[in-house]
Amino acid sequence: MSGHLNLQRLPVPPYIGREGNVALGIEAVLKTTEQERQHILSYMVDQALNENVELAQKVYSEQIHSVRHDIWDIHTNLARWWVITNPTYLYSQIQFPNMDLAS
Repeated sequence: MSGHLNLQRLPVPPYIGREGNVALGIEAVLKTTEQERQHILSYMVDQALNENVELAQKVYSEQIHSVRHDIWDIHTNLARWWVITNPTYLYSQIQFPNMDLAS
C-alpha cells in the first residue's frame, strides 16, 4: 500500500553498543531506541511514498557540540537511501554511494 508501512515485515537489527558492534562489510549496526526507529520509519513513509522499507539500520552517530547526528542505511523494495538526522534529510545511495559524501 502506498504510504503505509507494514512493521511486521520489517527486520529489526540487533541492538549492539559501540563496544560490541558487528561489522557488516564496512558498516556496523549501532544501538537504537524504538523512538528513533519510529521517527526514521515515519519519515520514510512521508518521503518515499511508493516504497516499502525492508531494512532500517543506524550505521553511524556523531555528536557535534550539543547536537547528535545519526546516519541510517535504509533499504526499500526500489532503492537504498541514507537518512541523516538533526535535521532529517534523505539521500539516494546512487547519487551518494558513500555515507561520507551524503553527510
